[in-house]
Amino acid sequence: MIILSSTRLNNLVTMIVGIVVSQSVILSDISQKLKDSFSSGTEEIKIKRLQKFLRNKLIKPEKV
Repeated sequence: MIILSSTRLNNLVTMIVGIVVSQSVILSDISQKLKDSFSSGTEEIKIKRLQKFLRNKLIKPEKV
């Protein structure tokens, strides 16, 4: 079981919503589909936020 802070949990939810909406696992596709009301910032910032989340040593993408 992974215990996540509220920020990490929010990032995980953002990523899941982005994957479902974009029907893709490509970060640029996900960031394009995320609405500004759901995730603030430019497309580049959204991509960097998702990359940072996936680089976190506590997060193992293969288990998420």
